Amino acid sequence: MNKEGNKTDDPLFLNKIDKYDLAFFAETHIGYESNIHRIGPFNCYNVCRPKTRANNRFFGGLAVLVKKNIKPYVKILKNTCTDIMWIKLEKDFFGFQKDLYMCVVYNPPSMSSYTQGLDRDITECLEQETAKYMKMGNVLLCGDFNARIANSPDYILNDDQSYLPLFDNYPIDKQILKRQSSDTTIDSRGKSLLDLCILNQLRILNGRVLGDVFGKYTCYTPNGSSVVDYVMVSESILDQILYFYVHNFMPTISDCHCILEWEMSSKFTVDDNDCNINMFDKSPNFIWSDESPTNFQTALLLPDIQTQIDTFNKSIIKESQSSVDEAAAELSHIFLSAATNSLKEIN
Repeated sequence: MNKEGNKTDDPLFLNKIDKYDLAFFAETHIGYESNIHRIGPFNCYNVCRPKTRANNRFFGGLAVLVKKNIKPYVKILKNTCTDIMWIKLEKDFFGFQKDLYMCVVYNPPSMSSYTQGLDRDITECLEQETAKYMKMGNVLLCGDFNARIANSPDYILNDDQSYLPLFDNYPIDKQILKRQSSDTTIDSRGKSLLDLCILNQLRILNGRVLGDVFGKYTCYTPNGSSVVDYVMVSESILDQILYFYVHNFMPTISDCHCILEWEMSSKFTVDDNDCNINMFDKSPNFIWSDESPTNFQTALLLPDIQTQIDTFNKSIIKESQSSVDEAAAELSHIFLSAATNSLKEIN
């Protein structure tokens, strides 16, 4: 459903994102004077920093591309910080239980001259706004956080209120699948990011969701490789993430970052005469209970589903766009097959 990258002027890239409904960009080099309102079938909304004094150029901007057929149901929210950009997806149109507040972030390196010159901390600003929107709906954060978290937990291990004098509505963290990461380093910025996740029950997709189970590197520089780009969602909608994928590094798209791609399950209809699309595929709803995780995992071990997973793993290794499309469709089919075998469908 969404992509996160950092350039908008590459024709090949513009051709690739045409099938997506939303695209997020971090660390752009465009300004308000660029007057970019439309990119292909998308409406473009951007947040820009002031020009640098040294070379009179724009750096570190943010942008969101919204397909015109869903724009009436996507609200661009007011920004209080030029390094954070929020939008809202209306629950009634997209078939969500709550409105979804999505944020694209660019948090520059802590020792950069730009960060040192700020009168407010970007991480603190993000924490405050995340807490505000968590009270209003579910949250999804994405972007370049310049934070390294290794495979440290983003939730409270063995969380339990049985033996502690906690308030009645204390939200217990689910003991979900532990993340993996190719990056073994954790820094102070990373610890703050983990605190943000734990405090707001946000769960990181990197290294946890099908498509990136090993936590692939997202940034490649002459000084080494690292994972600094993330997508994280409210724990309550983690099961709506169909896949998460870190693309191979493409120097024509970014200076050092990889494109992050993920898809969420949603149900909505549109009338788009230009694209001749009248309805998006709808997935069935299933009843989720305490036994569902075990039943679902057991279903994934069934011989026919294991065969589908093997086919998926082989197809996703290929680099052509057509093979990725086929793999995404196959992944959705695997989820539905396992759910049909293990869960009760809502009529």
